[in-house]
Amino acid sequence: MFEPRSNTTRRNIFQNELADALAEADGAFVAKVDRLKELAEKERLNPEQIVAALRERGKAAGCAPNAEAILDALVPQLRRGDVVAVFSNGKFDGIHDKLLARLRSWENNNRQSFIALLRDHDGQAGALQSA
Repeated sequence: MFEPRSNTTRRNIFQNELADALAEADGAFVAKVDRLKELAEKERLNPEQIVAALRERGKAAGCAPNAEAILDALVPQLRRGDVVAVFSNGKFDGIHDKLLARLRSWENNNRQSFIALLRDHDGQAGALQSA
């Protein structure tokens, strides 16, 4: 996850280099450019172009306006053992804490579903048996 927030990353100076760097990951989400209206349009980083470049390389990629939208798209795709990197020089709309809370909730919900699956008709935890 990348938030263009610094004075440099908000500008299109590294448009191609950012796409190259993010292409090293299995997938990437790019947030909206912070303080966008402070920049002339011709100077602005274009997250949609970065996403298009990543998709052309066969990478999963998306843009989102805020942390909630990114996490709505990202968390359902995560699997145990995945590594999530967050690149920002700021709070990124609280994404760090929001991600951890969603992962804890996901783990608790899945653990409960798994336990429910193992329960037999008497409410006792059953043992998995091979057929």
